[in-house]
Amino acid sequence: MNIQYFPFDEQTCIITYYVADETISTLELDHYLGLDMSEYTENPSWIVVAATRKRYVKNSNWHVDIKFKFLRRANFATFTLVTPLMALAFLNVCVFLVPINSGEKGTYSITIFLSYGIFLTVISGSLPPNSLQISYFILFISILLCFSVISVFYTVLQSKIMAAVGKKKCPITCLRRRQRRLNKVSPIYNSFDHNAVDFGNSYTWEDFLGHLDSFLFVLFMFSALFLTSVVFAVLTRHVASNDLDSDVDPPTATSTASIRLTTS
Repeated sequence: MNIQYFPFDEQTCIITYYVADETISTLELDHYLGLDMSEYTENPSWIVVAATRKRYVKNSNWHVDIKFKFLRRANFATFTLVTPLMALAFLNVCVFLVPINSGEKGTYSITIFLSYGIFLTVISGSLPPNSLQISYFILFISILLCFSVISVFYTVLQSKIMAAVGKKKCPITCLRRRQRRLNKVSPIYNSFDHNAVDFGNSYTWEDFLGHLDSFLFVLFMFSALFLTSVVFAVLTRHVASNDLDSDVDPPTATSTASIRLTTS
């Protein structure tokens, strides 16, 4: 099976009829009644979008190929896999909105990471083992899993920085918000008073990490939206192109075959 476009994939099944130990001079195999799908019963997982037949000679023997094209019904996968995964992707971005000093940021990020691992295990178990094609949907989950790993690593590193130098002055001011220049009166502190704090110009590591959280939230949000749009545009475009390229009307349902024998 080609699982590249799962869960919006289309599969092709070919059934070949031939009679062994016979030749075209001793037996003629034909399918002159065409395809009769009147006895076909709708499948809950697949839709038969096309059914064709082809007769040809191979190894001095008649062969008849019945070719079926199946389109997966994606409603079940959409509501059980795609929708929860989209919700989980945006919950992963929200890890940067959790306050630094709340004590729940690390637990939140690790929980999201474990949820991605469970999703990847469930989906991989429902697909046949195939190394020839890689599903774009599995690749999408793997990229989101990498985003979750980055958020967990960032959370741990942020906690370490806060515990070590959280209240100290930060020399990195690239994310500092620009303040409007206003005429104001500032207190004058004794230069020998080491306990004095400059409330007007202090910029600590805690402030820097708070601004970095806001920046990463916007960056990860746009990255998740862009990645989601690209992946599902490729998947849905594949389905639309298959529907447009299909030159056979959808069948109405089992095929019947007939064999004509000639004596020699």
